[in-house]
Amino acid sequence: MLNPNYEYTHMKKRLPQPHHLLRLAIGMICALLAAHSSFAEKTPMQEYVEAMQPGWNLGNSLDASPTETSWGNAPATQELIEQVAAQGFKSIRIPVTWNQYVGPAPDYTIDPAWMDRVQEVVDWSIEADLYVMLNMHHDSIWMRDMPADHDAVLERFNAIWSQIAPRFRDYSNKLHFESINEPEFHDADDATQIALLDELNISFFDIVRGTGGNNATRPLVLPTLRTNNSQQYLDALKDTIEYLDDPNLIATVHEYGYWPFAVNITGVTKFDGAAKDWTMSGLERVNDTLVANGIPVIVGEIGLLDFSRVDEGVQRGQALQYFEHVLSYLQSTGMTYQWWDAGGFFNRSTFDWITPELYDYMLACAQGRSSTGATDLVFVDGEAPADVEIPLNLNGNSFVSITDNGSPLTEGVDYTLDGDVLTLKTSFLEQYASGEYGVKTVLETNFSSGLPWKLFVRNLGKMVLAPATTTKGLDLVIPTDFGGDVLEAMEAKYVGVAWPNPGPADWTSFQRYKENYLPNYAGKAMTIKNTFFQSTNNDPIDLIFHMWSGRVVKYRVTFTAGTVDGDADEWVVYDDSLVGWNDWASWAPRDLASTTTVQSGTNSIEVNAGAWGGVVLGHNPWETPVDTSTFKTLNFWIHGGSEGGQNIGVNVGHPNPEDSNGVIWGSATTVRPEAGTWTKVEIPLSIFGAEGWSDINRLSFQNFRGETAPTYYIDDIKFTSSLASNVTFIDGAQLSPNTLSVDRGGFALNRRARTYAQRVTVTNTGTEDVFGPIYLALDELSSNTSLANADGTTLESAPIDSPYILLTDGTIEPGASINAVLQFSMPRSGGITYTTRTIVGGENP
Repeated sequence: MLNPNYEYTHMKKRLPQPHHLLRLAIGMICALLAAHSSFAEKTPMQEYVEAMQPGWNLGNSLDASPTETSWGNAPATQELIEQVAAQGFKSIRIPVTWNQYVGPAPDYTIDPAWMDRVQEVVDWSIEADLYVMLNMHHDSIWMRDMPADHDAVLERFNAIWSQIAPRFRDYSNKLHFESINEPEFHDADDATQIALLDELNISFFDIVRGTGGNNATRPLVLPTLRTNNSQQYLDALKDTIEYLDDPNLIATVHEYGYWPFAVNITGVTKFDGAAKDWTMSGLERVNDTLVANGIPVIVGEIGLLDFSRVDEGVQRGQALQYFEHVLSYLQSTGMTYQWWDAGGFFNRSTFDWITPELYDYMLACAQGRSSTGATDLVFVDGEAPADVEIPLNLNGNSFVSITDNGSPLTEGVDYTLDGDVLTLKTSFLEQYASGEYGVKTVLETNFSSGLPWKLFVRNLGKMVLAPATTTKGLDLVIPTDFGGDVLEAMEAKYVGVAWPNPGPADWTSFQRYKENYLPNYAGKAMTIKNTFFQSTNNDPIDLIFHMWSGRVVKYRVTFTAGTVDGDADEWVVYDDSLVGWNDWASWAPRDLASTTTVQSGTNSIEVNAGAWGGVVLGHNPWETPVDTSTFKTLNFWIHGGSEGGQNIGVNVGHPNPEDSNGVIWGSATTVRPEAGTWTKVEIPLSIFGAEGWSDINRLSFQNFRGETAPTYYIDDIKFTSSLASNVTFIDGAQLSPNTLSVDRGGFALNRRARTYAQRVTVTNTGTEDVFGPIYLALDELSSNTSLANADGTTLESAPIDSPYILLTDGTIEPGASINAVLQFSMPRSGGITYTTRTIVGGENP
């Protein structure tokens, strides 16, 4: 608890003495004069602080525990310190944790070898002509017990500073001391914590000043509570500094941005709106409360908690917007910042920057503002590249040009500029809409001042997450083909449950990056951390991956017998209940939780369809929209009840862009379930004309007869990205690719194109429709020949070493034919030999 005499003696010390009253009066007059002056001279300490810009932290080294190398960094060397200075840094903050090197009470003697080591690093820094901040760092952890163990904590704190201060008494004033890093106290309200910090700061001041020598005027740095910029903490520190009435005092806060943005949680992924307002309002409070009142400020740590490498955690472009905006503001207000680097930014062995552009922006901010864009990602869909709009943050500059590998783009042809909105045209982007997925080129947007803003043009394919299994207690590693896309955020929701959410923070469905999930683009894997599973029950969970392209991909996780199982990319509509869907305008009698006849689980949908009766399901408008463009198949199970033979029309729909309440339906197809049995139905979306639709949100099952249909049941409805299997039950008939015949015509020579062409006719010789997609694959093609017009799309089950073309993704009716022309490169000799093979729905017959 608090020293019972502390509050009285502390307040007594603050009572104004006669000479203090005179000083106070003079100070008030000066403040009034300054308020009416168009400019005010900087104090020597303000100039001192500005000369420290920019600064760097030797993080996770001398502050590590239990030894200097325990947190992954090699011992600091003189070469490292020299390299830091060579990078243009003017100051270095040396965080030191003393606790593990301190002996028992009452002397609390610091291990001489440790004191020597700290002094060695300080000496190297001074010799490198750096301003040096030395502090007590993670000692703030044991100091949190001060409310319950006041005297012991204060004695230990005083004893440590009573040894540090005289050790460095004769050092020049390029060395300064910081009392304590990020102070806070357990089991105490804000008022009590503020009073305790005030006591520690004043005790620190008295100890250092009392050792004399250069310590009598050495700059001293005092933190707010938690080094936070809340107004009450700033006001309290201002009171302490004004009370101490010493011209060589500096305030310090830390800046890590808007917390949800800084750690990628709650879906805040962009530096706009709330993130920007929250960050800047805090810094403006610091400026208005401290700097504007003559108290210089060092932002002793600045960064984003989950940003160190490109496209991880806080995305590269969003992070650079944050740093450009914040560092420029600090520069303009005279607040010095010191970059927090725990070894993830400046490589301490090679002395290279892991994220060089971050370093570039740090240096550029000293010269003025750079222009940025709302994004640095441009996605080009290979199927239909479209114009891409990019709002620009000009920051006082003017647009100059765009270059692609040094070549300027042509305005009006390759791009347009309307105010601060840049539009990249389809005619320019389509050249990057083929080949390997991922970054195809990097454009540079150039402005009248500052750094160019880079735009990464990425060719976009399909993202596929494969099934995966792990043991409970371990991470789940999902083999993942990102298809050139970049992960923005991950949600997790229990299937059919609105709240609570799975994961450590059950108040949000969006999970924290790195703590709960981690993409590995190079290794083609998505890791769901065990820390996430530790905060879940055994109910199924839908993982929802939001991609920067705008696509949304779902992945279901189930728990059985001590294992964690992940299923392939799918979107579940019904699984014992509707999942994110609702009963939308159905007009047939139905029971959405029937237990009479069930395919799996406990419930199914029971339908008693009157004449033309229908069940219509709709995706809830308040649910996160799902990008359905990668789905290929509608899957469900149907049971004909005791009679069977119903004529059930199935269809899908999506929103009408010209009518916010309207729906555009596809082309319906029919299903005839059998009596007394469950039948699995897989309908290619191409049958509805809906493959590639990005916004499917309706699904209907309608009796296509004008008379009441017998009761039937539906269960386990979902969309999948897999192609339908080669045996599909439609209209009650089992279809086989063997009903297709192939007839080849003669060769014709096209000398201009230097190709041979052959006409191929594929005919449905059966009595039922054959549904696509249907491909024609070639086996045993001559080694000196290639198929010039191969489709080039890798199928899930097509042989990758056989050339093939797409015949149709629609239907071949009985007796109907599809024609294709095969174009072969002209063989050098020996003619052309090959055999043909039809592939239906991606499956080999």
